[in-house]
Amino acid sequence: MRKDRKIIRTIAAVVTFLLFMIAQGAIVYTGCLTGYAAIWARAGALWTLVVVTVGYVWIRYKSLAVLGFRSMEEDSANKLIHFFPLMVVGILYLCTGINLGNAIFVVTNIFLTLAIGMAEEIYFRGIICSIWQDKGIVKAMLISATLFALTHFLNIAGGVGIVMTTLQVGFAWIYGMVFAIIYSVGKSLIPCVALHAFHNLCCYLSCEASWSMGIAIAIIQFSILLAYFIYLLFTCVVIQEDKESYGYSA
Repeated sequence: MRKDRKIIRTIAAVVTFLLFMIAQGAIVYTGCLTGYAAIWARAGALWTLVVVTVGYVWIRYKSLAVLGFRSMEEDSANKLIHFFPLMVVGILYLCTGINLGNAIFVVTNIFLTLAIGMAEEIYFRGIICSIWQDKGIVKAMLISATLFALTHFLNIAGGVGIVMTTLQVGFAWIYGMVFAIIYSVGKSLIPCVALHAFHNLCCYLSCEASWSMGIAIAIIQFSILLAYFIYLLFTCVVIQEDKESYGYSA
């Protein structure tokens, strides 16, 4: 695929994703929705995006493998040390306690986190990362992760402060690169969706932390995430790039 076509397809994917993200906020704002109603409205908009995208791909290609919905490559889970660091990062949110509320609260948050995980992973890994993968893992990783991170500036519209939003963008950038490597190595979007949803669910079900404890948890999470990224970078990406540069297959 020519570079100009890659750029056009990437822009189209980002714009489509942003339109639905803006739409969910507009629905909540114009409808003056709060509580469960707001969450279901947000999730509904994102699930609509997922269904429309998956439906289009299925009609055109008669398969969802093009989006990454396929089994992982053999032995790839071992290379990725079974995603253990990412699970630890998610579980750390629960150090402040678990807020299970009631059945409706839990189901509502599962519905929302799955919607977020599906939508974001389909667009930023399944589509954008795939578009650039023939240019190498590094380029695909940087482009998809950077665009993924920048979309988190939309949190400002939701009332999140600029400092906190900037920190979230930085965190999302590292997370995006880790997910891009997982997708590139495993050739499957399924673990990315599951891990993304798990991370968000742990966050949503955690009890509110004090400022000092919140900072401590965030530092530990970022340290683990960064260490995992560096590990994957040198054990998966560098080795793969070296093999390709010398003409070997992965």
